[in-house]
Amino acid sequence: MLKLSRSAVELSLNCQRCFILQYKFRVSLRSLPFTLNSAVDNLCKNEFDYYRNKEEPEPHPLFLENDGVTENLIDVVPFKHKDLDKWRNFRQGISFTDDKMGYTFYGAIDDVWIKKNGDLIISDVKSTSKKEFNWEKTWLEYEYPKAYKRQLEMYQWLFRKNGFSVSNKAYLVYYNGLKDEPMFNKVLKFKSFLVELDCSDNWVEEAILNAKKMMDILEDLNLLHKDGKDKPKKENEEDTDINNDSDQKNTDEDKKKNEQSENKIELDSSASESQQAIAFEENDEIGEESNESEFENLPEIGNLDKIGDYKIVG
Repeated sequence: MLKLSRSAVELSLNCQRCFILQYKFRVSLRSLPFTLNSAVDNLCKNEFDYYRNKEEPEPHPLFLENDGVTENLIDVVPFKHKDLDKWRNFRQGISFTDDKMGYTFYGAIDDVWIKKNGDLIISDVKSTSKKEFNWEKTWLEYEYPKAYKRQLEMYQWLFRKNGFSVSNKAYLVYYNGLKDEPMFNKVLKFKSFLVELDCSDNWVEEAILNAKKMMDILEDLNLLHKDGKDKPKKENEEDTDINNDSDQKNTDEDKKKNEQSENKIELDSSASESQQAIAFEENDEIGEESNESEFENLPEIGNLDKIGDYKIVG
């Protein structure tokens, strides 16, 4: 039984050559260890859990602040479920097995909310630090926002396959680090944004089957690594250090380059997606719920989504 992760399917959609390089030759895309993003992710989850674990779950203040600006969120609360920790675990996640087609597909979520009518809302936490958070501009100029949308759609597909009723609306909970504060004082301040996305998962199953087909071809040709040897070399840690001082004395020309760089290195803050490993056979998987740095390094596949597919509040 082949086990495919969400990030593996995303890679197959974006760059088949990269997909083959990773699972035939064990050549992985460069991934950067954004531990600050992981900290934001963990703290955000703790915050949602605080409201989730009350005697009666309560809406997160973020819902109340944005009620009526997006859809009606006043009756939305964090979803309480015995498998939540499993769904968040990047090694397990929420999964669906198709015995007939011979695959298990899985993905690790950040959070899930529930509406009064019982529909679930899938959400994902993102963190960045830009002088100006402009989702509209980012959506038009870069490919990775579309990858974020596909990410949520794959999660929606998984929850529906597990018997849940799921809203077509999904949300990115965005935290933008403020870097123009006069003093640091060991406090990093953020401004929060809620990005609403109109999603459709009608493409997901075909994408999974196409990724599986590529893996089957590699296996038939005896080109697929099946042992734990010859793992891809990790990048030198010095090469992956992040220089947080992106606002050095720049010329006007450099400013533009910095803005482009900010968008290129923006990462998903999900801690569940900060590790990469590849294995095969009974308990092994193809792909991993990996960091969104993979998205910024991939070629564009064309903008099939309209700008009207999302709404942003903040």
